[in-house]
Amino acid sequence: IGDLFDKPDLYQIGGYFKKIEPGFNSNGTLTETGTEKSGFNMKLHLTEHNKFMARYDLIKTDATATSNETETDIGIMQWAHDRQRWGLTAEYQTRGVDDITADTTESTSLAAARLRISPTDNLTVNAEHQETLTSTENVENDQTTLGLKYQVLPSLALETSGTTGTNGESVQGGATLTLGNKRVYLTERLTDDQAGRSTSTVLGTEAAIDPSSKIYSEYQWEHSDNG
Repeated sequence: IGDLFDKPDLYQIGGYFKKIEPGFNSNGTLTETGTEKSGFNMKLHLTEHNKFMARYDLIKTDATATSNETETDIGIMQWAHDRQRWGLTAEYQTRGVDDITADTTESTSLAAARLRISPTDNLTVNAEHQETLTSTENVENDQTTLGLKYQVLPSLALETSGTTGTNGESVQGGATLTLGNKRVYLTERLTDDQAGRSTSTVLGTEAAIDPSSKIYSEYQWEHSDNG
C-alpha cells in the first residue's frame, strides 16, 4: 500500500486460507488433514523508528477417532521501537481453544516486553519478561530471561542466556559460525522444570536457498533424570 504514496513497505497487509479435506495426503500435509486455516497479518511503519504489527489465525480441526473437533484462534499485536544502540518491543497475545465435541473453552492472554542494549558494536544485552494476564485454566507461564551475545569475529558469535519462571529454570550457551549464506550453530542447554532436570545438545546448520527460503538440518542429544 505504501507504493501508492511513493513510500514502499509503508503498509503491508496479507491474508491466507487453506483447507485440507480428511483423507487427503501429500508431502508435508499428513498432520494437517481435516483442517481449515485462515488468517490475516499487517505491518505498519509508523515512523522511522517505530513499527506496529498484528496477526490473527483461526484453525479448525475436524473430529477423528482419536481427537475432538476444535477451533483455535490466536491473536498477536506487537509494537517495536528500534535505535542503533537500543530497542524496545512490547507484545500482547491471546489464544483460545473451543472443543466443540466436549463443549469446553480455554483461553489465555499474555503480555511481554523485550529490551535490547548494544553498548559496543560487538556486545548485545537482552532482557525479556513475559506475564500471564488471564487464564481460564489458572495456568500461569510467567518468565524472565537475561541474555548476552558477543561477536568474537565477523563470522563467529558466542551467546549465553538464563531463564527463570513459574515452570522452572534454564541456562544455555552456544556458538554460531556464519559462512556466506550458511550458518552452523552449537547449543548446550540445562533445564530444571516440572518434568525434572535435563541436558540437551543441539548441532545444526542453516542455508539460504533464495531470499525467502531456507533449509535446516539439526541433530539433538538429550539426557534427563528419567533416562
